Formats: sequence, C-alpha cells, structure tokens
Amino acid sequence: MISSRGVRPGAKAARRLAETGLYEFEPGLTEAEFERIERAYGFDPEA
Repeated sequence: MISSRGVRPGAKAARRLAETGLYEFEPGLTEAEFERIERAYGFDPEA
C-alpha cells in the first residue's frame, strides 16, 4: 500500500522549486525516461 503521507510536503517542495524559475515541471515522462524503461524491461518499440 502506498502512503499519501509525503504527498503534501512533496507538492509544496515542487511548487517552491517551480516558483524559483530554475525548474520546469510538466506531466508525463521524457523521451529519455521512456527509452530507459523500455531497455530495462526489454520492450522493443520497433516490434
């Protein structure tokens, strides 16, 4: 079971980082993240 105990502090930290203008948060995974996951699990997108 996943706990939501850290959700509020995590959201607050992400909001504060975004407010600095140094970091940009977007939903979803980057292309590099998809590629790493595909390699880790042996998924071949060309198949």
